[in-house]
Amino acid sequence: MDLVAVDARFGYYIGKTLGQRIATDVMPPARAHGYRSFWLSGVSMGGLGALIYAQQHPGEVDGVLAIAPFLGDSDVIKEIEQAGGLAKWKAIGVAKPGDYQRELWLWLGRCLPQAKRCPRIFLGFGSGDRFVRAHRLLAAVLPPDQVIEVPGQHEWAPWLRIFELALPRMFQSQRLKD
Repeated sequence: MDLVAVDARFGYYIGKTLGQRIATDVMPPARAHGYRSFWLSGVSMGGLGALIYAQQHPGEVDGVLAIAPFLGDSDVIKEIEQAGGLAKWKAIGVAKPGDYQRELWLWLGRCLPQAKRCPRIFLGFGSGDRFVRAHRLLAAVLPPDQVIEVPGQHEWAPWLRIFELALPRMFQSQRLKD
């Protein structure tokens, strides 16, 4: 396994250019060096970025490890909760153009359980994380072995523990797939 860290600053999210930067600066050089399997991972806003890239580039990413990802504002999360979860919400959920939060949840609803051209999604979060409501909504539709909940809040100690626990699971799933 080789890792590449991208310097994904907030401006890339605001300017909606993060996906293009990864598509231009990361993926072609990796392919040119012979890499065949691609997993994206990110923490908090980076987890959102990894999921959005996978959403916008179908079939390019084998998996995503989203650690404590930001998955939407409280009004979006409340809307999904009130519908009875993602499975029920996706039937009625509507996203206006540019509504990246609802577009992401609708994509997650189409991809889960594992659909063709959708990556395997692993989710990790702390039980006291400030985004735990959203994490639990996503966890409810993921296979249990792809969810890692550890004690902790939205901080580095639980994130590092999640990464530690996730890697063997991700590699095991890759071996089973090959």
